[in-house]
Amino acid sequence: MIWRIDTPVKEVPDVENISLVIVTDDRDYGRALGRAIQHLCEGVIIRLAGKDEFFARAREAGEGRLVSGDLILWDGAEAEKVFGERIVLLSDKRSMATKDFGNRRFCLYKYDSARSTVASLLEIYGYLTGRKNVNMKRRTAKIIAFASWAGGTGCTVISLAVAQELSRFAGKRVMYVSLEETESTGEFMRGGEGMRGTGVYLYHLMGRDMTASCGGAAGESGPPDLQGYVLRDDFGVEAFAPTEGRNPLRDLPAEEMETFIASVADSGRYDVIVVDIGRGLSAADISCLGMAERICLIAKSTENGARRRQYMRHLMCSCGSGISERLIEVENMAGRGYPDGKASDGDREAESGAMVRISYSDTFLQRGEVKRIFPDGSFGRDIKELTARITEI
Repeated sequence: MIWRIDTPVKEVPDVENISLVIVTDDRDYGRALGRAIQHLCEGVIIRLAGKDEFFARAREAGEGRLVSGDLILWDGAEAEKVFGERIVLLSDKRSMATKDFGNRRFCLYKYDSARSTVASLLEIYGYLTGRKNVNMKRRTAKIIAFASWAGGTGCTVISLAVAQELSRFAGKRVMYVSLEETESTGEFMRGGEGMRGTGVYLYHLMGRDMTASCGGAAGESGPPDLQGYVLRDDFGVEAFAPTEGRNPLRDLPAEEMETFIASVADSGRYDVIVVDIGRGLSAADISCLGMAERICLIAKSTENGARRRQYMRHLMCSCGSGISERLIEVENMAGRGYPDGKASDGDREAESGAMVRISYSDTFLQRGEVKRIFPDGSFGRDIKELTARITEI
């Protein structure tokens, strides 16, 4: 039999639906690919078929006819010499990949990213039919990064406080992502029994074994469902359950970090993704900074020392000089060092008219289980100011 992916298809006005048939004997792979395509596209109808079932239906349809579908994605070597106008071969050999529009021969690497595969399919479909393509879903979640050139500047407390402000008072659905070497997420959010960590999510997302130190089980398939991986605090902010040991996000190359962030942004679950980068300029860090719409650069003092200049040179070299337009400079623990604990208006204006100053924050243990950021007083007011700056259009 031929079965249909059990995912509703949203009709798009003035846009034609694409009918895809995925032919594979690996049912799990077929379902994962189908769901990934429908996750990224609107107006796609997908059917899965085993190879014997496909041939049986082809015989029923008559000699020389294929099962109905705009494109047929064929998983396996049988189709290597049967490139046809509507057949797109899925090969496990990257060297086989080709898009020969002149001879209408198409082969895609079956383990490429879903976004790359969808883009290729839409390109092939548009060329063969001349019809208007269905739309890929675009990211709706805004990415805000918090970074520093020095350790201990308070990136975690400030980024979480802004996330909570966005959730509590702006009604935003917020995801907090920690890129700390050792995650402190569990100190601020209660963990649930049986929660799977970031490493297991990456295993399912990337299709590679990153579970040795994460307690995951190999062999599971299908696109990750975020619900089984995230914690939620009392203000509605969500975050991935922390992984024991080193944060696996630290090991991601730039391309895979972009895939990870895109998977969260494209889920439709969040309006804002807050990324706590902290001190670091790894490939993963640079990737997140490049994607961020706003970057909060946090320091404990206003001194523009050699370390800051070196950090900024590296940042601009990696992300382009235009990144300075997205920067918001933040002085944390402002007022410490002043006789009365507060800076005068003249001090604030003299030090930097563009800098946002954050007063010293307090945290306390809530019911002896997790830390809670004290949201009131001068710290709360300063966080409101910073959040307003971040969300300025």
